[in-house]
Amino acid sequence: MEMHLLESDHILHIHERLQNNGGRMWMENTWIPCKQRDHDKSIMKCFMNVPNWQGLTKGRIFLANKVRLWLRVITVADLVDENGRTIDPNKFDGI
Repeated sequence: MEMHLLESDHILHIHERLQNNGGRMWMENTWIPCKQRDHDKSIMKCFMNVPNWQGLTKGRIFLANKVRLWLRVITVADLVDENGRTIDPNKFDGI
């Protein structure tokens, strides 16, 4: 029996359809990760705050999220080195 797993873009699609028809979606008990350092930020929230004029499209945000999931990172602190100023080069290889 063939099974199709629900992907995150399906939830987004359902949310958009509900919004267009005046409906709402409620997700109970959602997990929110703890910040690892002072002033730590969600990587995806940082992407969402990039102005449109800098060329960040929906497609690029989707691709950035795919890379983020592959790297298994959630916050900026997951990527940067100990001093918090540069991205650890090993992170580009998923290490």
